[in-house]
Amino acid sequence: MTADTCNPHARRYTIHLAAAMTGYCLVLFASVWALRNLAIDPQAVRAVIAVAPVLPALYGLHAFLTFYRTMDEYHRQVIAEATLISVGVVGFLSLAYGFAQGATDLPQIGLIWVMPALVIGQGVAGCFVRRRYQ
Repeated sequence: MTADTCNPHARRYTIHLAAAMTGYCLVLFASVWALRNLAIDPQAVRAVIAVAPVLPALYGLHAFLTFYRTMDEYHRQVIAEATLISVGVVGFLSLAYGFAQGATDLPQIGLIWVMPALVIGQGVAGCFVRRRYQ
């Protein structure tokens, strides 16, 4: 066992994040099914159903912030720096793609890909940041 698996804060975070992601998946599938199969006419109701999966995802953010507050300075520093790198890279790539898209016929990329790009970027950047501090 590693030190993190014995950490009660890490264990609690894992349980809460698993609950949040399970809820996210269930609400996502239910909302997609409802939008495709039910005759829901008012656009406002369709929009509420479409964004419903964000609620359990916000609970996952809450779980992460609670866990982050229990971390030591080293882990906070690694996460903060990796997050800043991810935000910078994704932000500037989005900006550059937007300029290039305006000048050419590049395909549009939906905003739904921003959050996964940020999370993946944070994970990749975290590997490099940790290596720098070792």
